[in-house]
Order: sequence, then structure tokens, then C-alpha cells
Amino acid sequence: MPPKAVTKRPLEDAEDAPAVKRGRGRPAKDASAPPPQDPSAEAEAPKRGRGRPPKDPNTSTPAKSPKVPGRGRGRPKNVASSLPDQPTPGRGRRGRGRPKKNTTTEETSTDPLSPVPATTKVVAKKGRGRPKKSDTTPNAPATSSSTTNIKLSSLIGTYGLNCPEVEGSWPERSDDMALFISALPHTKSTLIASFDLGIVEGTMLIAGDEETLARSLLRMKKDDPEPDKAADPILKGHSVFFSWRGRGDGDENTIWPGTYGDQTGSLKFDNKCLNFDGVGSFPAMGDKCAFRGEKVDNEPDQKPEPWNSFSEKAAEKANRARWG
Repeated sequence: MPPKAVTKRPLEDAEDAPAVKRGRGRPAKDASAPPPQDPSAEAEAPKRGRGRPPKDPNTSTPAKSPKVPGRGRGRPKNVASSLPDQPTPGRGRRGRGRPKKNTTTEETSTDPLSPVPATTKVVAKKGRGRPKKSDTTPNAPATSSSTTNIKLSSLIGTYGLNCPEVEGSWPERSDDMALFISALPHTKSTLIASFDLGIVEGTMLIAGDEETLARSLLRMKKDDPEPDKAADPILKGHSVFFSWRGRGDGDENTIWPGTYGDQTGSLKFDNKCLNFDGVGSFPAMGDKCAFRGEKVDNEPDQKPEPWNSFSEKAAEKANRARWG
């Protein structure tokens, strides 16, 4: 029996399908496609704009989630700093910077949140400069150079001297002018000093007042004066009085013993005994010769010659040697 021939169904094999020939122009519309919509109906539809669509007023608002108090964007806030300050009985929270000083006035806290009534101290803020005086504090007496107590012994030391009269008339003798004040043995009421005032040099007796100076002059006339039990006096007005004996500078045959009591003067010191203004009567310089002194050492650098070295007897002896 001969084999049965197999026939192919149409379009079963793509290679056997006949090619469709495309003509020119726009292709024909598909008859199965739905008809186009009416342009008027499309115009009635609301046109959608850009951005987020508006909310529908007919739609109910969704419930919001509960807001956590104090929580916002960024780092959470410190709850303790947002609450009002509450004094605590113990050690409080320390802030930045230097801690405040303790105060003197106490007051009790009335904060109902505080479990224990705490006490705090209030102090007035201190400003710059010198503090103001209290209204209840009596004013302290002001101290001045006239009220500062200076004892006579505070004058002991070495002083450099300046004298306009000597510097103007005898400038070659003005370089080594000085005053050396020392304690006088057996007394505290009087001092003894060696001085060089350019054209005159010698010894001074210095006391706090003229009466004490007069008594000391009488005592110095004795060969062995009795000890003086007077205490170290406080100077009034920082002033002292002096009497001097001496000779011409470099002239052993010219002696001024102060027989007539006119070889005197005074010194006025500042409140620290560092400087003084002096005035005195000296030969060839007048009875009111002014000079100034500045302290350069607390100890005298030179001892004075004995007071009796310039006595009347010594003056007579010098005159005989001078005139023969």
C-alpha cells in the first residue's frame, strides 16, 4: 500500500507564508479598533495641573499621630534645661564657667515642686573698681603726712645734701655735701650728726622741740652728763630743730662755737623720713640758708666729732694759732 501524503496547513511554517506587500501612503485603519472619543467630552474633564493634587473636601481628615512633647527636628532638647530652676537641698547642677560665690543673705524657696524647702543665698553683684563704703560703717579717719607718727630715731641714717647758695657761689665745694645722723649716747630725746655743707663742716644736736634742744645743750657742757631716761619722742609735724658747731671747710683755724645761740635751724621730713627741707643760719650764707636732704642709707657712714671739739676754748686756741 503506498504511503499517505502529508499536507501542510496554511501559515504553519513562517518560511512558507507569503510576504505581504505594503503599498504607499498612510496605512489603512484597523476596522477592529474602537472609535475615537468625542473631543467635547474630553474638554469637560478637569485639566490636571502641576504639583500635588488638591485635597478632596469630601474625604475625611485622617487622624494625626499623637505628638511627643518636646520632640522636634534635630537633636532632642534637654528636658532639665526647659524646666524652671528648682533649688535642691543637695549639690546643684553646675553650669559653665566659674561657680558663683557664696552669699550672705539666706531666703527660703517657695517652689511647690521642691520636696524639701531649700535655702539659697543672694548677694549683690560686685562691680569693678574700689568697693563703695557701707552706709552703716563709720568713715575711717584719713591718714596724711601730718598724722603719721614718726619717732626721732627714724631719722638715723646718711643723707645727701643740695644747697643752691653753695652750688651757685662755691660750685667746686658742692660735690660732697652730706649729713650723717647718729644716736647720742645716754639719751633718746636727742640725736647727734656730722655735716658738711660745702664751706662749713661740724657737728649738730637734733631734738624734737626747742625746749628739749636747750636742755641737751646744757647737758653737753658737762664732762660727764647724767643719763636721760626720756623715751623716744614722736615728732610733731615731722619737724626737728638743730644747733650746730663747726669750722670752715679745710680751715682748722676758723671755729664757730655758737656762743651767742644764733647757729640754729630746722628740718622738716616727709612721712617716710626719706627727704627733708632744711633752713639754718650759717656764716657767709645768711641766717635763712635753705638746703635739702635725701636719704641714701639707713646707717650713718661717718661718726660726728665730739661736741666739745668746737667749744669756746677750742675757738680761742684756733685764733691764737691763726694770728700768732
